[in-house]
Amino acid sequence: MALKRRLGRLRSHIHLDAIGVRVLVSTSAQCYALLEQIHHRFGHLESEYDDYISTPKLNGYRSLHTVIAPAEAHCVEVQIRTHDMHALAEGGAAAHHLYKQG
Repeated sequence: MALKRRLGRLRSHIHLDAIGVRVLVSTSAQCYALLEQIHHRFGHLESEYDDYISTPKLNGYRSLHTVIAPAEAHCVEVQIRTHDMHALAEGGAAAHHLYKQG
């Protein structure tokens, strides 16, 4: 589901100007460890968390997605994946440009 649609469902008192950050690490374990650190430090929107590592999409896409809302700041979408997951997402069967072409 696109971030824009997901964010549209959030409560109106949250000011949303989403910014995205993608972080690449070496292992799946590091993905989860980093996610835990990010959630602990910045908090997160419970409804905006997707674990595509434990439950990959049908096209093989794997990544962790979360949205953090640091105090007095805009929402930030964070994607965490390994270098191999990123290579598949950018150039393999899960490449965004491949399914956008229809």
